[in-house]
Amino acid sequence: MTKSLIYHLFNGELNPTEIIGTSNEELLKIYAKLSEEKPSLLKNLPLDLLADFENVDELTDKAQGIYSRECFIYGFKLGAMLIMEVLNSKDDLVRK
Repeated sequence: MTKSLIYHLFNGELNPTEIIGTSNEELLKIYAKLSEEKPSLLKNLPLDLLADFENVDELTDKAQGIYSRECFIYGFKLGAMLIMEVLNSKDDLVRK
């Protein structure tokens, strides 16, 4: 028997953050480039700026996480509203 989406969501088996973007070549190239260039930047950064950079980098990661979550929530709500609109207008599909 195939598990339903609701079952997967409830059990934590469906995690959009692990799936979204993993097949987007442009995004993967950007992440690879960041991984290549960040160590070099950190190595050449003066010690007095290193902590500031790490703080900014951490805040950027946190902001991206929050923004991604908000996008997911908005998309989910929008999808649900579209389904509700379609179901509420099902009479439009039947001749009277």
